[in-house]
Amino acid sequence: MKLWQICWQKGQSIVEFAIVLPFLILIVLGIMYSGFIYSDYEAINDLARMAARDAAVMTAEEYNTAVDATNASAGRVGFSELEEQYEAFVLPNNLYLLEDVGIEYEAANQRVVVTVTATMNPDTGSLSGAFSNVLRADSVLRTLTVQYRMHCENVLATT
Repeated sequence: MKLWQICWQKGQSIVEFAIVLPFLILIVLGIMYSGFIYSDYEAINDLARMAARDAAVMTAEEYNTAVDATNASAGRVGFSELEEQYEAFVLPNNLYLLEDVGIEYEAANQRVVVTVTATMNPDTGSLSGAFSNVLRADSVLRTLTVQYRMHCENVLATT
């Protein structure tokens, strides 16, 4: 093999690498952002579980006191302080923002239902900001919603 053939093959591999590199970077970034999204989803899941547990172990006296202190027509009576406590929760990545933490008591089934909703942060200066502009409004990735149900340990008053 001649020297000019060896040099030509080395140049060819650099050109091939330059062609493949953007796709490789996209794949690596996609894997990273999938991990970030999954991390936020798990944090939202943990938040819903913790809120359900706190509401499920509430005694009837605590519930009645909370109901007396809140507006009964609000739909989610008795849990406004607990909801405010969990709405201050910060997700580990800056990809999603918590929109709503809703806690309701189903008297017929004697269980609490926690619904946590988070939307993709459009103000992030990274790829997630671009993703939030590209995704449809009803996309699964744009809005994460987790609903958690837990049976109450104490029978709460029905209002």
